[in-house]
Amino acid sequence: TEWIEKGLDAVEQFHISKINALNTRPTILLLSWAGFLSNDTLIKTLINQIYSLGVTIITTAGNYDRDISDIVPASYSETISVGGSDKQDRFLNPANIKDSRFFTWSW
Repeated sequence: TEWIEKGLDAVEQFHISKINALNTRPTILLLSWAGFLSNDTLIKTLINQIYSLGVTIITTAGNYDRDISDIVPASYSETISVGGSDKQDRFLNPANIKDSRFFTWSW
């Protein structure tokens, strides 16, 4: 988890520098990783610190076709968790992502 800690620290420092420069544009953090971590205390602490600064945190639900209650960081209340589904609103298997039969892009 060292790379996670370094990355989240960098986001925190970036956001603080924006605040100090009176930059009012929002900071949005996209965390496109998910996992089942048994000891997530450090990640939870870092997420809380970043969230308390006003950073919007968007996470992937992991597309594991299961409840996100044990998926880190998607299960944290400080995050907006997103997932994917196919045209029939079924679990989106990431292996099918390049096959247009399994998804529709709406812009």
